Amino acid sequence: MREVMKRKQQESENAGIGLEYLMAEAPVECLNGQTATPFAETARTMTGKQDPTFIEMKDPFFMDTNTAVGGGLLCPRDLQPGCAFIDSVARRYRKKATHFMSWVWGYKLSVLQQALKRFVNANDESLREEDMFLFVCFFCNNQWRILVQQSSAGADNLESVFESRLKQIGKVVAVMDRWENPIYTQRIWTIYEQYVATKLGIEVQFTLPQVPAEEMFRRIEDGRKGIQYVVQTISKVDAESARASYPDDERKVKDMIRGSVGFPTVNEKVQKRIVQWLSDEFKGSIGRSEEHTSELQSPI
Repeated sequence: MREVMKRKQQESENAGIGLEYLMAEAPVECLNGQTATPFAETARTMTGKQDPTFIEMKDPFFMDTNTAVGGGLLCPRDLQPGCAFIDSVARRYRKKATHFMSWVWGYKLSVLQQALKRFVNANDESLREEDMFLFVCFFCNNQWRILVQQSSAGADNLESVFESRLKQIGKVVAVMDRWENPIYTQRIWTIYEQYVATKLGIEVQFTLPQVPAEEMFRRIEDGRKGIQYVVQTISKVDAESARASYPDDERKVKDMIRGSVGFPTVNEKVQKRIVQWLSDEFKGSIGRSEEHTSELQSPI
Protein backbone atom coordinates (compact mmCIF):
# COMPACT_ATOMS: atom_id res chain seq x y z
CA MET A 1 0.00 0.00 0.00
CA ARG A 2 2.80 2.42 0.90
CA GLU A 3 4.55 1.68 -2.40
CA VAL A 4 1.37 2.38 -4.34
CA MET A 5 0.91 5.71 -2.56
CA LYS A 6 4.51 6.67 -3.22
CA ARG A 7 4.17 5.79 -6.89
CA LYS A 8 1.02 7.92 -7.22
CA GLN A 9 2.76 10.80 -5.47
CA GLN A 10 5.71 10.64 -7.86
CA GLU A 11 3.44 10.32 -10.88
CA SER A 12 1.58 13.45 -9.80
CA GLU A 13 4.72 15.48 -9.08
CA ASN A 14 6.42 14.47 -12.35
CA ALA A 15 3.38 14.79 -14.62
CA GLY A 16 2.91 17.22 -17.46
CA ILE A 17 -0.36 18.39 -18.99
CA GLY A 18 -1.00 17.07 -22.47
CA LEU A 19 -0.58 19.54 -25.31
CA GLU A 20 -3.48 17.80 -27.01
CA TYR A 21 -5.67 18.82 -24.06
CA LEU A 22 -4.52 22.44 -24.17
CA MET A 23 -5.15 22.72 -27.90
CA ALA A 24 -8.47 20.85 -28.10
CA GLU A 25 -11.58 22.68 -29.28
CA ALA A 26 -13.75 19.55 -29.40
CA PRO A 27 -14.95 17.49 -26.38
CA VAL A 28 -12.20 15.52 -24.61
CA GLU A 29 -12.13 12.39 -22.49
CA CYS A 30 -12.56 12.91 -18.74
CA LEU A 31 -12.05 10.86 -15.56
CA ASN A 32 -15.14 8.67 -15.92
CA GLY A 33 -14.56 7.81 -19.55
CA GLN A 34 -17.25 10.21 -20.76
CA THR A 35 -16.56 13.32 -22.78
CA ALA A 36 -15.87 16.68 -21.19
CA THR A 37 -15.73 20.29 -22.30
CA PRO A 38 -12.36 21.28 -23.81
CA PHE A 39 -10.09 23.40 -21.63
CA ALA A 40 -10.38 26.41 -23.95
CA GLU A 41 -14.18 26.38 -23.81
CA THR A 42 -14.14 25.89 -20.04
CA ALA A 43 -11.81 28.86 -19.64
CA ARG A 44 -14.09 31.06 -21.74
CA THR A 45 -17.20 29.97 -19.89
CA MET A 46 -15.73 30.33 -16.39
CA THR A 47 -14.22 33.77 -17.04
CA GLY A 48 -16.95 35.12 -19.31
CA LYS A 49 -14.24 36.25 -21.74
CA GLN A 50 -13.60 35.06 -25.28
CA ASP A 51 -9.83 35.21 -24.89
CA PRO A 52 -8.97 35.30 -21.17
CA THR A 53 -5.53 35.57 -19.66
CA PHE A 54 -4.45 32.92 -17.20
CA ILE A 55 -4.50 35.56 -14.46
CA GLU A 56 -8.19 36.06 -15.25
CA MET A 57 -8.64 32.30 -14.95
CA LYS A 58 -7.10 32.22 -11.47
CA ASP A 59 -10.18 33.08 -9.42
CA PRO A 60 -12.77 30.83 -11.10
CA PHE A 61 -10.35 27.92 -11.45
CA PHE A 62 -8.75 28.06 -8.00
CA MET A 63 -10.21 30.67 -5.65
CA ASP A 64 -13.99 30.32 -6.05
CA THR A 65 -15.05 27.38 -3.86
CA ASN A 66 -18.08 26.80 -6.08
CA THR A 67 -16.06 26.27 -9.25
CA ALA A 68 -12.48 25.54 -8.14
CA VAL A 69 -10.85 22.58 -9.87
CA GLY A 70 -9.81 19.62 -7.72
CA GLY A 71 -11.58 20.77 -4.59
CA GLY A 72 -13.42 17.52 -4.06
CA LEU A 73 -10.44 15.29 -4.80
CA LEU A 74 -7.69 14.00 -2.53
CA CYS A 75 -4.19 15.16 -3.42
CA PRO A 76 -1.90 12.17 -4.07
CA ARG A 77 1.10 14.22 -2.95
CA ASP A 78 0.07 14.94 0.65
CA LEU A 79 -3.23 13.00 0.95
CA GLN A 80 -5.06 16.20 1.87
CA PRO A 81 -8.26 17.55 0.26
CA GLY A 82 -7.66 19.68 -2.83
CA CYS A 83 -5.48 18.42 -5.66
CA ALA A 84 -3.55 20.06 -8.48
CA PHE A 85 -5.46 20.71 -11.70
CA ILE A 86 -3.48 18.00 -13.44
CA ASP A 87 -4.70 15.32 -11.02
CA SER A 88 -8.28 16.02 -12.10
CA VAL A 89 -7.84 15.27 -15.81
CA ALA A 90 -7.91 11.92 -17.59
CA ARG A 91 -4.70 9.87 -17.67
CA ARG A 92 -4.57 10.36 -21.40
CA TYR A 93 -3.79 14.01 -20.77
CA ARG A 94 -1.39 13.66 -17.84
CA LYS A 95 1.80 11.73 -18.32
CA LYS A 96 5.44 12.20 -17.41
CA ALA A 97 6.51 15.68 -18.48
CA THR A 98 8.50 15.85 -21.72
CA HIS A 99 9.06 19.62 -21.60
CA PHE A 100 9.17 22.36 -18.98
CA MET A 101 7.20 25.37 -20.18
CA SER A 102 8.65 28.78 -19.34
CA TRP A 103 5.89 31.38 -19.68
CA VAL A 104 3.86 34.11 -17.99
CA TRP A 105 0.38 33.93 -16.44
CA GLY A 106 -0.43 37.27 -18.07
CA TYR A 107 -0.61 35.61 -21.49
CA LYS A 108 -3.96 35.27 -23.20
CA LEU A 109 -5.20 31.78 -24.03
CA SER A 110 -4.81 32.47 -27.76
CA VAL A 111 -1.18 33.51 -27.34
CA LEU A 112 -0.31 30.24 -25.63
CA GLN A 113 -2.20 28.09 -28.10
CA GLN A 114 -0.81 29.83 -31.18
CA ALA A 115 2.77 29.79 -29.90
CA LEU A 116 2.60 26.09 -29.02
CA LYS A 117 0.99 25.25 -32.35
CA ARG A 118 3.84 26.99 -34.13
CA PHE A 119 6.35 25.15 -31.93
CA VAL A 120 4.93 21.77 -32.95
CA ASN A 121 4.76 22.75 -36.64
CA ALA A 122 8.39 23.91 -36.54
CA ASN A 123 9.42 20.41 -35.47
CA ASP A 124 7.81 18.90 -38.59
CA GLU A 125 6.69 15.34 -37.86
CA SER A 126 9.25 14.70 -35.11
CA LEU A 127 6.82 16.01 -32.48
CA ARG A 128 3.09 15.40 -32.21
CA GLU A 129 0.59 17.08 -29.92
CA GLU A 130 -0.39 13.75 -28.35
CA ASP A 131 3.25 13.00 -27.44
CA MET A 132 4.04 16.31 -25.73
CA PHE A 133 3.38 16.79 -22.02
CA LEU A 134 4.25 20.13 -20.47
CA PHE A 135 5.15 20.95 -16.91
CA VAL A 136 3.07 24.12 -16.58
CA CYS A 137 2.81 25.68 -13.11
CA PHE A 138 -0.85 26.66 -13.64
CA PHE A 139 -1.81 23.01 -14.06
CA CYS A 140 0.95 21.08 -12.31
CA ASN A 141 1.52 22.96 -9.06
CA ASN A 142 -1.07 22.42 -6.35
CA GLN A 143 -2.72 25.85 -6.42
CA TRP A 144 -4.89 24.87 -3.44
CA ARG A 145 -1.75 24.98 -1.31
CA ILE A 146 -0.16 28.01 -3.00
CA LEU A 147 -3.13 30.30 -3.68
CA VAL A 148 -5.96 29.15 -1.44
CA GLN A 149 -4.30 27.91 1.74
CA GLN A 150 -1.04 29.83 1.15
CA SER A 151 0.79 26.99 2.86
CA SER A 152 3.53 27.03 0.25
CA ALA A 153 4.91 29.54 -2.23
CA GLY A 154 6.28 29.38 -5.72
CA ALA A 155 9.77 30.17 -4.49
CA ASP A 156 9.87 27.57 -1.68
CA ASN A 157 13.02 25.42 -1.97
CA LEU A 158 13.55 27.22 -5.25
CA GLU A 159 17.07 26.23 -6.16
CA SER A 160 16.97 22.53 -5.28
CA VAL A 161 13.41 21.80 -6.45
CA PHE A 162 13.54 23.79 -9.67
CA GLU A 163 16.98 22.59 -10.76
CA SER A 164 16.03 19.01 -9.97
CA ARG A 165 12.88 19.33 -12.07
CA LEU A 166 14.74 20.84 -15.03
CA LYS A 167 17.37 18.09 -14.93
CA GLN A 168 14.71 15.41 -14.81
CA ILE A 169 12.67 16.81 -17.70
CA GLY A 170 15.66 17.86 -19.79
CA LYS A 171 13.90 20.19 -22.25
CA VAL A 172 12.46 23.69 -21.99
CA VAL A 173 10.04 25.41 -24.35
CA ALA A 174 10.01 29.15 -23.74
CA VAL A 175 6.82 30.85 -24.88
CA MET A 176 7.21 34.52 -25.78
CA ASP A 177 4.14 36.65 -26.41
CA ARG A 178 5.79 39.08 -28.80
CA TRP A 179 9.23 40.29 -29.85
CA GLU A 180 8.68 44.01 -29.19
CA ASN A 181 8.61 44.75 -25.47
CA PRO A 182 7.82 41.12 -24.53
CA ILE A 183 6.30 40.43 -21.14
CA TYR A 184 8.58 37.40 -20.97
CA THR A 185 11.78 39.39 -20.39
CA GLN A 186 10.15 41.62 -17.76
CA ARG A 187 9.35 38.82 -15.29
CA ILE A 188 11.92 37.61 -12.78
CA TRP A 189 10.67 34.00 -12.92
CA THR A 190 11.23 33.59 -16.67
CA ILE A 191 14.61 35.32 -16.54
CA TYR A 192 15.63 33.01 -13.69
CA GLU A 193 14.36 29.95 -15.56
CA GLN A 194 16.44 30.89 -18.61
CA TYR A 195 19.53 31.43 -16.50
CA VAL A 196 19.23 28.10 -14.68
CA ALA A 197 18.59 26.22 -17.92
CA THR A 198 21.71 27.80 -19.42
CA LYS A 199 23.77 26.99 -16.33
CA LEU A 200 22.66 23.35 -16.40
CA GLY A 201 23.12 22.98 -20.16
CA ILE A 202 19.43 22.19 -20.65
CA GLU A 203 18.04 22.41 -24.17
CA VAL A 204 15.81 25.48 -24.61
CA GLN A 205 13.59 26.18 -27.61
CA PHE A 206 11.75 29.47 -27.97
CA THR A 207 8.48 29.99 -29.76
CA LEU A 208 6.29 32.92 -30.77
CA PRO A 209 2.74 33.06 -32.12
CA GLN A 210 2.71 33.09 -35.93
CA VAL A 211 1.73 36.75 -36.47
CA PRO A 212 4.46 38.38 -34.32
CA ALA A 213 6.97 35.84 -35.71
CA GLU A 214 6.17 36.93 -39.27
CA GLU A 215 6.44 40.58 -38.27
CA MET A 216 9.84 39.89 -36.72
CA PHE A 217 11.09 38.16 -39.87
CA ARG A 218 9.93 41.05 -42.05
CA ARG A 219 11.88 43.48 -39.89
CA ILE A 220 14.98 41.26 -40.05
CA GLU A 221 14.72 41.12 -43.84
CA ASP A 222 15.17 44.92 -43.90
CA GLY A 223 18.87 44.26 -43.50
CA ARG A 224 21.47 45.35 -40.98
CA LYS A 225 19.34 48.02 -39.32
CA GLY A 226 16.37 45.68 -39.08
CA ILE A 227 18.47 42.94 -37.53
CA GLN A 228 20.04 45.32 -35.03
CA TYR A 229 16.63 46.66 -34.05
CA VAL A 230 15.17 43.18 -33.48
CA VAL A 231 18.19 42.01 -31.48
CA GLN A 232 18.25 45.11 -29.28
CA THR A 233 14.49 45.06 -28.77
CA ILE A 234 13.90 41.42 -27.92
CA SER A 235 17.04 40.89 -25.84
CA LYS A 236 16.54 43.73 -23.36
CA VAL A 237 16.96 41.95 -20.04
CA ASP A 238 17.27 43.59 -16.64
CA ALA A 239 16.83 41.02 -13.90
CA GLU A 240 17.18 43.59 -11.14
CA SER A 241 14.11 45.53 -12.31
CA ALA A 242 12.06 42.47 -13.31
CA ARG A 243 8.93 41.71 -11.32
CA ALA A 244 6.94 38.79 -9.91
CA SER A 245 3.28 38.62 -8.94
CA TYR A 246 4.15 38.01 -5.29
CA PRO A 247 6.68 40.26 -3.48
CA ASP A 248 8.04 37.35 -1.42
CA ASP A 249 8.78 35.37 -4.58
CA GLU A 250 10.47 38.36 -6.19
CA ARG A 251 12.59 38.94 -3.11
CA LYS A 252 13.67 35.29 -2.82
CA VAL A 253 14.64 34.99 -6.48
CA LYS A 254 16.52 38.28 -6.51
CA ASP A 255 18.29 37.49 -3.24
CA MET A 256 19.44 34.21 -4.73
CA ILE A 257 20.78 35.94 -7.84
CA ARG A 258 22.35 38.74 -5.82
CA GLY A 259 24.05 36.26 -3.48
CA SER A 260 25.46 34.09 -6.25
CA VAL A 261 26.44 35.21 -9.76
CA GLY A 262 24.86 38.67 -9.70
CA PHE A 263 22.43 40.43 -12.04
CA PRO A 264 24.89 41.34 -14.85
CA THR A 265 25.86 37.69 -15.34
CA VAL A 266 22.23 36.58 -15.45
CA ASN A 267 21.37 39.34 -17.93
CA GLU A 268 24.27 38.41 -20.18
CA LYS A 269 23.46 34.67 -20.18
CA VAL A 270 19.80 35.24 -21.01
CA GLN A 271 20.62 37.79 -23.72
CA LYS A 272 23.00 35.38 -25.42
CA ARG A 273 20.40 32.63 -25.28
CA ILE A 274 17.79 34.85 -26.96
CA VAL A 275 20.18 36.07 -29.66
CA GLN A 276 21.18 32.50 -30.46
CA TRP A 277 17.52 31.57 -30.80
CA LEU A 278 16.98 34.45 -33.24
CA SER A 279 19.88 33.27 -35.33
CA ASP A 280 18.78 29.62 -35.35
CA GLU A 281 15.13 30.37 -36.06
CA PHE A 282 15.76 32.73 -38.92
CA LYS A 283 18.23 30.36 -40.56
CA GLY A 284 15.90 27.42 -40.14
CA SER A 285 12.74 29.17 -41.31
CA ILE A 286 13.91 31.33 -44.16
CA GLY A 287 17.65 31.00 -44.74
CA ARG A 288 19.81 34.01 -45.31
CA SER A 289 23.20 35.28 -46.32
CA GLU A 290 26.40 34.78 -44.35
CA GLU A 291 26.44 38.54 -43.76
CA HIS A 292 23.15 38.42 -41.88
CA THR A 293 24.24 35.38 -39.92
CA SER A 294 27.39 37.06 -38.67
CA GLU A 295 25.39 40.19 -37.83
CA LEU A 296 23.02 38.26 -35.58
CA GLN A 297 25.86 36.46 -33.87
CA SER A 298 27.82 39.64 -33.13
CA PRO A 299 28.01 40.86 -29.51
CA ILE A 300 25.12 42.94 -28.20
